[in-house]
Amino acid sequence: MTANSLRFTIGELSVAITGGKQYSVSGPYRKFFDSITAIPESVDFNIDISPNKAPLRLSPTECLFQSGGAWTLYKDDTGHTIIISGQRELIIDKPLRHGRLYAETQQNGDSDSVPFFYPLDIVLVISLLPYRSGVLVHACGIDDTGQGLLFLGTSGAGKSTTARLWADETGVKVLSDDRIIIREINNSFIAYGTPWHGELNVCDPGSVAIEKMFFLEQSDRNYAKPLSPVEAATRMFVRCFPTFWDKKGMEFTLSVIDRVVSNVPCYELGFVADRSAVSFVRGLE
Repeated sequence: MTANSLRFTIGELSVAITGGKQYSVSGPYRKFFDSITAIPESVDFNIDISPNKAPLRLSPTECLFQSGGAWTLYKDDTGHTIIISGQRELIIDKPLRHGRLYAETQQNGDSDSVPFFYPLDIVLVISLLPYRSGVLVHACGIDDTGQGLLFLGTSGAGKSTTARLWADETGVKVLSDDRIIIREINNSFIAYGTPWHGELNVCDPGSVAIEKMFFLEQSDRNYAKPLSPVEAATRMFVRCFPTFWDKKGMEFTLSVIDRVVSNVPCYELGFVADRSAVSFVRGLE
């Protein structure tokens, strides 16, 4: 896919990207992109791409958050948020509606891969989600013939293993084996696939209403232990991507977590890494 104006949609968040040249999209991300001729009024966020380095007047003045290497978050003296990753710099306005991406690109007229990719994309989505009743979680999301099942886990807990066990089942769609967006839409909690997949390298832009949530524990037997909302909220927070740099966003995130665990049955799930785990989960009332 190649176009001057592109849009990606993840978790019903729509981000338009415009620039002065042709950009191409490849790989799993293509499922989440489409080309556009004009910026729709309904778009949640609009990014203009500049092929130049950011001007000095937009230099950062306050460090808000350091990821440990991949990206750093700053604020400038006008209150704009600045995400810096390598040679790419995204300036986000205070209303969280518009950004300008400074990224050096080819000057030979050929199309470049769109320079808005990980980690800039995920940091932007994390920043927008709390204000739209959403949260990004470490989870494998399964659509089992219309029944939404979410398997949450930290690294190594078995998310990709779980996705692999379910992937060949009839009527099953794996939304992602690593990162899922949860949003509250019309009093329902919806799981959305994302392009940020794990070891299984699977992702789907689809969505499904969540009927059960499981917090994964590796075990030598299959078991499900119901969790209270307080227990589930504590575990869910550890497995989500909160905006530590944004007090208001954090408050919204905690509110979303509270509503999810209060309305969706939550379990600690011990499982054996074979198809018996699938049958066990399907047999739960």
